[in-house]
Amino acid sequence: LFWTKRVNLPARRVIIKGTKLGTADLSVRVYRQMCGRAGRAGIDTFGESFLVISKKDAANKNGILAQAKMEQVESSMKDYSYLVMEGICGRFANTEEEIERFFRRTLKGQEISWLPRPIITSSISDLSSDLFIFSNQSSSRWESTNLGEATFRSTLSLSEAKILHNEMKQMLEEGVVLSDDLQFCYIMAP
Repeated sequence: LFWTKRVNLPARRVIIKGTKLGTADLSVRVYRQMCGRAGRAGIDTFGESFLVISKKDAANKNGILAQAKMEQVESSMKDYSYLVMEGICGRFANTEEEIERFFRRTLKGQEISWLPRPIITSSISDLSSDLFIFSNQSSSRWESTNLGEATFRSTLSLSEAKILHNEMKQMLEEGVVLSDDLQFCYIMAP
């Protein structure tokens, strides 16, 4: 497993080789973000992270990354619908009240002072009309569709997932038959 930006890859075990990211020292924030890939809630029940360093670095930096105070961070979350979908697909929240509690526990929820209910209601409506979630009438709870589940587990944004879903639906309507994975990759490659 290697780390890049915008990759939502969960892992049970994360092994970080060294305290450098390229030529720069690994920041506390990036180190903790990388460790946070291990044991993702809703996917795994536990996770482990290991930092592999030389004896010399161990003597100089023993515990610094794990124990250091983290620099000030702020949420980069701009797509509230994606956050709502993560709550539902991650099985953290399935009613508007649970979604609001989930939202309030996120970094974005801590940064804002206003009540997010109108945004949650609007996001649920958008996600439902775009077929990412559906209302289970028998339990009065929101649940993920296959499209929502696939988007949640991928690195795709909601707009990218919609485009890909529509293109695949169009291919099916045109009678495209996928005989193997290689043919699928060929069709999907730009």
